[in-house]
Amino acid sequence: SIDDTITKADLQHSVQQRLLLADNTDVGKYQEILKQFQTSHLIHLAYLEMNVLSSTGIAQKVQTFLAEIIIAEMYQQAYMSVCDSLGKPTQFEFSIVGDGKLGSADLTYHSDLDVVFLYRADESFNTTASRSITAFEFALNLAQRFIHLLEMHALSGKLYALDLRLRPSG
Repeated sequence: SIDDTITKADLQHSVQQRLLLADNTDVGKYQEILKQFQTSHLIHLAYLEMNVLSSTGIAQKVQTFLAEIIIAEMYQQAYMSVCDSLGKPTQFEFSIVGDGKLGSADLTYHSDLDVVFLYRADESFNTTASRSITAFEFALNLAQRFIHLLEMHALSGKLYALDLRLRPSG
């Protein structure tokens, strides 16, 4: 059925093809390509949802795929940028965890992204830069850069709004 034809792998391939044309050092152009990718797929998805798809659950799943792909691409941009300024880290792991509708694969057309940042580093953490920084400082810079890139306004608008507040009541 048509419900099974929109896969995350296909979307990843599509975005990779578009990004081949981008200069990795031009963050604005890179973001604009991602915004156009997002917009075109959301329009196509809305058409399918109104005319073809058997449930809104499929649309929510595909919207979550789009968000995950864009998060991964913008994370790579943020990581390269922070490494350029602070040096490449050793013994360091960083994760962006989806919460709320992102975490449960229930994104809608106007959902913000609830995310939590986690990092782990050895006591021997350092970077290739001559200046010494802590793992916390590196993680903080990486999270701030990621937030800036995802929420930065491109010509076509920003990619997503982020919600970083943890609320036990939901």
